Amino acid sequence: MPTSAPGPCSRRGFTLLELLVVLLIMGLFAGLVAAISHPDERALLRVEAERLAQLLDLAAAESQLTGRPTAWTADGAQYRFWRWRDDTGWTEAREDALRARSLPPGMATFEEQVGVRRLREDAEWRRIAAFPANTVDPTGAGDIFAASFFIHLYETEDPWAAARFAIQMAAIAISREGLAGVPEPEEVALCRMRAG
Repeated sequence: MPTSAPGPCSRRGFTLLELLVVLLIMGLFAGLVAAISHPDERALLRVEAERLAQLLDLAAAESQLTGRPTAWTADGAQYRFWRWRDDTGWTEAREDALRARSLPPGMATFEEQVGVRRLREDAEWRRIAAFPANTVDPTGAGDIFAASFFIHLYETEDPWAAARFAIQMAAIAISREGLAGVPEPEEVALCRMRAG
């Protein structure tokens, strides 16, 4: 005696196509979860670099507005900003956007400073303050600083005078737009005289 009635099957299974679609959806979902829980290291590095660049711009603007130097120091996976006060010297920025920050694991920083140049020779550090300037166009200021520094260092063999000269030349460069920022011969002579 037959146990099933003739005709279409009463049990229906999944077709191969349906199984493949389910597997595809599960794979996409697993990939999305993995990407969210472990972000791409390049994207994370880009975000941190952009944050640091914006903080450095903020520190530079603050330094220019207040006329006081702002420094940035880095110690491995941490960095912090410092403000110069005539009565107390360098104090750490603690309660605002320039507070100390830590980088994600695997990232490190190097030291740079904004608004002040520090030079070291034979374990002697000297603070050379920024020259006051009204920033119009900062493009090329670093190039002018570097060229001025090395030319004056070659001529005088005095790194301190070369730094004072280069800071003044860069300040002139940022105070005008475009090629007009290149210092004139009279300005170069005045900067040489001031640098010593």
